[in-house]
Amino acid sequence: VLTPTRLPWPANVVEVGAGYNHTLYRTADGLVYAAGGNSAGQLGIGNTTSSNTPVQVPGLTGVSQVSAGSGFSLAISHGVTVSWGLNRFGQLGDGTFLNETLPALVSGLSSGVAMVAASRGEHALAVSTNGILVNWGNNLLSELGDGTTTNRPTAIPVAGVPVIQSASGGVFHSVGLEVIG
Repeated sequence: VLTPTRLPWPANVVEVGAGYNHTLYRTADGLVYAAGGNSAGQLGIGNTTSSNTPVQVPGLTGVSQVSAGSGFSLAISHGVTVSWGLNRFGQLGDGTFLNETLPALVSGLSSGVAMVAASRGEHALAVSTNGILVNWGNNLLSELGDGTTTNRPTAIPVAGVPVIQSASGGVFHSVGLEVIG
């Protein structure tokens, strides 16, 4: 498409998450829809079949945020962080390196998560409601900020000052916005 085109679906979208080859849509009523490539299960629909039109991610309700990365997806559902899709570096944070085709809990983030960010570099970040930054996944260039280059399949806190926002600027770095004053 060479010019912006209004898409008729899904209704009441309040947030989108654009991944490498898939898109997530969060609706005003807390549901999640996904469309695009699905080779690793990043659509979260229980299989690896791609879809050109958004399909509802089953079992996800009460979603307050979504984020799409390179072949994987994150969401905050009822205050709990879930992930699905590609997991070769532990970017799903479930303690394994196995792909998931349905949303699964991120280990160590049982509640109190304010925001999540999925990266194109196959790592993820979250900020707790009390300002603790946690990271997991690919750590090839120490993008997790733990002083190592060890991939982490579970969420680890980043030592330092409290933050109010985090982001992954692309493939090999992460940032946090510090609380000042």
